[in-house]
Amino acid sequence: MRRRIIKLTSIMRHDHPVTDARVYLLGDIVEGEIIFPHQPHQIDSSLFIQIKDGAEIVTNFLRQLLTSFQRVHVVAIAGNHGRLSESRRYHPESNADSFVYQMARGLLRDEKRLTWVVPSDWYAIDYPFYGHDKVPGLGTLPGQENHGFLIFHGHQIPGTANHSVATVGRHIYGWASGAVREPFDYAIYGHWHTSRRYRFNKYVAWCNGAVESSDPYAKRS
Repeated sequence: MRRRIIKLTSIMRHDHPVTDARVYLLGDIVEGEIIFPHQPHQIDSSLFIQIKDGAEIVTNFLRQLLTSFQRVHVVAIAGNHGRLSESRRYHPESNADSFVYQMARGLLRDEKRLTWVVPSDWYAIDYPFYGHDKVPGLGTLPGQENHGFLIFHGHQIPGTANHSVATVGRHIYGWASGAVREPFDYAIYGHWHTSRRYRFNKYVAWCNGAVESSDPYAKRS
């Protein structure tokens, strides 16, 4: 992935300058050990190893991007698989994805060209609901020039991996009407392991695909 990003960017630079990179970490970086009854029999690494290796992978990935870009901005969202157990008796701040992000952030704390947004609304009903990124000049329609990206995990959208277009659109329009304070024209989410793209008038939404190797759900999807 890193090599592909740098290769595609080098091609784009023949036409126009590309100085900055945006990295959106959508959650489910790690898998909790007891979030489902069958979970211990389906994960291939302990939660400790996943967090350690996950932080190393994220750190190395960002370091490599910094060799090709002047600045890198990260928005990192925790997923539902990062939960510590199926019980809701623990604090919502205790999410293994957040552990990975904070470890990587600490390892790269001296890198001034790297900036982070890690949502920290611990009192949100659905912690953490979303991140927002404003990228000047990316609007494709009049009036979009100062708008940005809504970044969320995706478990907020009910259904299955083939959830309906209407379901996605209802959530996007609902959030745009006031639930999300910042204006946005683009939405990016994961969770469902299946790459999909939607357009709802001026709004464009992408569902990111899976990068897991041996997870049974990812294989079936």
